[in-house]
Amino acid sequence: VDVELAALGELAQQLRQPTHLWSVCASGAVLALMEGRLVDAEALVEQALELGERAQSWNAGVSHTLATFVLRRAQGRLGEIVGACARAVDRYPAQWRFRCALADVHARLGRRDEARRLLDRLLSGDLAHDYVDAEWLFSMAVLAEACAQAADVDAAQYVYDVLLPFDGFYAEAPLEAPFGSVVRALGILAAATGRLDDAVRHLTDAIATEDRMGAPGWRAHAQHDLAALLLDHDDARAMGLLVDAGATYRRLGMDPWGAEVDVLAARAAAAGRTA
Repeated sequence: VDVELAALGELAQQLRQPTHLWSVCASGAVLALMEGRLVDAEALVEQALELGERAQSWNAGVSHTLATFVLRRAQGRLGEIVGACARAVDRYPAQWRFRCALADVHARLGRRDEARRLLDRLLSGDLAHDYVDAEWLFSMAVLAEACAQAADVDAAQYVYDVLLPFDGFYAEAPLEAPFGSVVRALGILAAATGRLDDAVRHLTDAIATEDRMGAPGWRAHAQHDLAALLLDHDDARAMGLLVDAGATYRRLGMDPWGAEVDVLAARAAAAGRTA
């Protein structure tokens, strides 16, 4: 990917057309978000918007909003993106990824009633066939998070069944943002529906997948998810996963996520678990 992106960058510089310059920059932002280079990602997301507004202003705006959602989520600053996500839902009603993003924002911020209202609207259709586009897997992965955070068991089971055929895929909205491996989403949903063995299997696979992809932040998320599940079942493996996830979060500047890990680690220590 690095080699191909560099080649595209050289061609874009030769052509000097804003559309191509925007495309290369936006692709670089997606890669930075996946690799956890949040400072680089922030600069590239803003640069891509500036370039894109010269040629594809509506598309650049869509990409910017979604990339900023993923970036602020990684930074633990979702409160800053609520308004932008809500405006995008109104402006682009057929692009369900914004509804999924807003549901996740509300759920992460503890606004379960707002999250469930959005989930009810999303789940009233046929998720397996309605609005299936290049961003569909991204949307479903985000929706998985929202279902789990909102503790909606029925919704979690429905989304699990829809996503299961895509077990080996990676969730990415082209020129917009990544959202980790689909198998991690399956693990979260399995945990939300109380299926321990399936959840452990999926999340263990997710850790290995994110390791291969070179996506340390998403790997830490999978470790975090698995540790929380194991801790609830008094499993001694939880502490080691928490230590690894916390170290990665702090190395990447994802300190609010590190603080969540600290709370779980304190619970594990109180239960007599050691790394």
